[in-house]
Amino acid sequence: MSNPPIAPTEEHTRDLHGTTTADPWYWMRSVDDPRLRALVEAENAYTEAVTASQEGLRATLFGEIKARVQETDLSVPARRGPWWYQTRTEEGRAYPIHVRVADDGTGQPPEGDADAQVLLDENVVAEGHDYSQVGGAAVSPDGSLLAWSVDHTGDETYTLHLRDLDTGADRAEIVEGTSYGLAWSADSTWVFYTTMDATRRPDR
Repeated sequence: MSNPPIAPTEEHTRDLHGTTTADPWYWMRSVDDPRLRALVEAENAYTEAVTASQEGLRATLFGEIKARVQETDLSVPARRGPWWYQTRTEEGRAYPIHVRVADDGTGQPPEGDADAQVLLDENVVAEGHDYSQVGGAAVSPDGSLLAWSVDHTGDETYTLHLRDLDTGADRAEIVEGTSYGLAWSADSTWVFYTTMDATRRPDR
């Protein structure tokens, strides 16, 4: 395979702000177009073919990098109110786990997370999905609720959830089509988030 695959083109123009622009690859915006999948598969096959001689080197480099990464780890605890918040990673699991430990009255950070409450396990969130990305996670100031959002498609559009931290269950109401980030009001009664317009830019 000597030549890389070439994306097909078709006539298309866009009129924006009084300017007409040719966009022969506009068809690629449609993720359901079978030509797009065929193109990506051809590009992947081409890449595999032209880099086949590097397979041994890639395996060596990956092994060296992995040997230097501490897969099971715990972040430095951060105090907020009566809780210490941490993020945990575990060997063999792709995503972090968000936990908190109640302060024992000494004001000193905990040693480890043996008594931790799991707030959000991103590995559980990702189960059954080819792609998973948490966009934001924030505990309400009173410590009773977790607002968190997730994207399972890869288009950077998130679904916002509210979790009752007393029960660990998510509430039924959700908000679709949110952007990155979220924040709580000081009295824990409001969650602030942004939505996106047709061009996927935050607008409200």
